[in-house]
Amino acid sequence: MEDLHTRFLDKYDFNAMVVDLRDKGESPSAPAALKRLLRSAEQMVRMKTWLEAVLERHTQQNPLLVHPLSGDTARDMKVYMSLDQRVVFIETGTALPRDWAELKPEVVGAIVVSAIRSANGATRAAMPGALSFARLYNLPLMTKALSATAGGAAAK
Repeated sequence: MEDLHTRFLDKYDFNAMVVDLRDKGESPSAPAALKRLLRSAEQMVRMKTWLEAVLERHTQQNPLLVHPLSGDTARDMKVYMSLDQRVVFIETGTALPRDWAELKPEVVGAIVVSAIRSANGATRAAMPGALSFARLYNLPLMTKALSATAGGAAAK
């Protein structure tokens, strides 16, 4: 698992992870854990694609408001996606672009949860990958936030 973190998870390179796992994971004799990991990686590819599309709809003038997973609203962030596919944070009016690999899993998790909450129910492509992300990166606060979000959506 440590090798997977270094090669793929630390960089959020879920596409390469799928390619790497596909030959081994689709074999009938593959261990169940490997098959589950491959499915999780495939779900995270769909989630990241969905997330990038959501962030591309936001701009410096209309960024996505991101609440930390801790719930500390004093540490809210504003983000959008740049044309070169970098996540741009707006801090004190200044745009600060970051590569995905520079972001901590807690920050990516918070962006995912905030994007799902802002999507008004259009999250079918993102939710399974978001839950897989929370599990693989050991983010129980993200799992809790996603469960609360899914419960709230179901109650509507």
